[in-house]
Amino acid sequence: MAATAPHGIALLGAGIFAKTAHLPAIAAADTLKLLAVYSRSLSSATELSEAAKTHPTITSAVDIYADDSAAKGDLTALLKREDIETVVLALPITLQPSIIEQAFQAGKNVISEKPVAPTVEEGKRLIDLYEKEYKPKGITWIVAEQYPYEAGYNKAREIVAAGKIGTVRSFNLDFYGFVVPDSKYHATSWRNKPDYQGGFLLDGGVHFVAGLRHMLPHPITTVTATRALIQKHLPPFDTLAGFFTTSEPTLNGTFNISFGIEASSTRQYTLRGSKGTLTVAFGQTQVLTLTTLSTNPEEPTSHEIVIELPSQGVVHEFEAFGEALTEGVGSESWKLVESRSGPRATLRDLAIIEGALNSGGSGEKVDLRKLAGEHWEI
Repeated sequence: MAATAPHGIALLGAGIFAKTAHLPAIAAADTLKLLAVYSRSLSSATELSEAAKTHPTITSAVDIYADDSAAKGDLTALLKREDIETVVLALPITLQPSIIEQAFQAGKNVISEKPVAPTVEEGKRLIDLYEKEYKPKGITWIVAEQYPYEAGYNKAREIVAAGKIGTVRSFNLDFYGFVVPDSKYHATSWRNKPDYQGGFLLDGGVHFVAGLRHMLPHPITTVTATRALIQKHLPPFDTLAGFFTTSEPTLNGTFNISFGIEASSTRQYTLRGSKGTLTVAFGQTQVLTLTTLSTNPEEPTSHEIVIELPSQGVVHEFEAFGEALTEGVGSESWKLVESRSGPRATLRDLAIIEGALNSGGSGEKVDLRKLAGEHWEI
């Protein structure tokens, strides 16, 4: 049987993450072929196209599209190309919904950066549009949320599912970091003065709860939180803390997410069970520590196993996206991708952060199932 030709793809957006993460991941996926790049400015699009030349697997010219001026034209011209099946969006959070709609109208599959939308309400509107008008036509939409594709979180999920820590009793998410003023991400204009809820708490926080969603055996259904602004350069808020609960069965968890603490770099999940504890420290690598207790009460000894795995979630997610596009909607590959990072799955991540921000303002518990409504089901 002849090998399937790679899927023609265009990368929309030429920012830091597009250059350092999306571009290498696309280059590494043999099921994808980068044909074009787009940015609002010609200079940024040109820089991205030049960066593509440094990847040996990208052997053909990458066409440049931009709004100000370009030999090939603007985004509308790019979307008219029949050889481009899929577009990857790495654009500012509030700009993505309109571009997603444009791509749908042009008949393109969409891989859009997280979060699924700036707000839950906007996410629900886009999901309705996609599911009612475009999904029946065979157009696909996946959110580029890499945490469920990280090897460390997949191993943790396996450990929990295999009962290595017994029945999960409680869980914790702790992230304490600091965004330095005028650092590369903070200097990005749309992050420096965010026009979306939560600032870095939304932009980064959805990652952390996506990891938790992937590892926990039950979905988080309520959140109660406080919110604060420690650093004036990180408006509107840089810190969230509070409580999560799951339903059926009821589990309680805590979370602390802060981008405003200078002298701390704690990044860890903790899952406590009836037979042991699993911690997952995350960063450039994921370090899993599994501690299990002896079942003999007369010999209360513990056993510890440490596993370290590299952080390569973006590469793995694009491999999975390419495989799912090749095998088609309804395939096992597609079902796996949709359960991990489909629009409904990632709406839950957005709902958790929005719910926490809302709770921080009202002081009330937020039911995430009510917030997401009929879109809660995956």
